[in-house]
Amino acid sequence: MRTGELAAAEPLLGHALQVWSSRLEPDAKDVLITRLGMAEWQVRSGRFAAAHAALDALGPLLADKPPQLQFRHQSLLAELLQREGRPQQAVQAWRQAVAMAEAQYGSDTISTARHRVPLAEALLDAGHPVQAREQMLRAAPLLREQLVPDSELPLRLTRLESRLGSAPAHQG
Repeated sequence: MRTGELAAAEPLLGHALQVWSSRLEPDAKDVLITRLGMAEWQVRSGRFAAAHAALDALGPLLADKPPQLQFRHQSLLAELLQREGRPQQAVQAWRQAVAMAEAQYGSDTISTARHRVPLAEALLDAGHPVQAREQMLRAAPLLREQLVPDSELPLRLTRLESRLGSAPAHQG
């Protein structure tokens, strides 16, 4: 799905969800992981209303679940808000996702750096280029050191750097 094979992912996710749901309780970890996968598919497919409904339904079920599931939920919500073009809400959601990543993985790790890029994009879209640049500068060394140069995040980082090069230096 993350490689752009969205059409192929839908029936696979649907089948997995049907299998897990028929064998496990609705709040079982494998069911929740699959439902999060379906929500990710909806976000990436532009099915925003369905993604909101799925994430809203999952929220209460994740309250007492492992932090990794809560973190994935928060990241999907942030991505959804960003893709919908709601930068102010996306900034808040991404800030929470980055805080969760820092708590789980540490502040200067690749796992946290991966979430600083979309936070920086949302900050720039919301008119906060100084804060966007700060997040980008924290993420850039780790991403460039540890990821394949032509993969999604380094390419997004390059686009972000280009956008920030033309952004005013003051906060808007």
